[in-house]
Amino acid sequence: MKEILENFYGLLKEKHINSFLVTYKPNVLYLSKFKSS
Repeated sequence: MKEILENFYGLLKEKHINSFLVTYKPNVLYLSKFKSS
């Protein structure tokens, strides 16, 4: 049971990190373009 919970939390973390990257990366790209121009 504990292993199942750990796997579940691991998946949640991965999904959270992915959604974080999806929202965060474009902003970083935009900022780096803004800085370089």
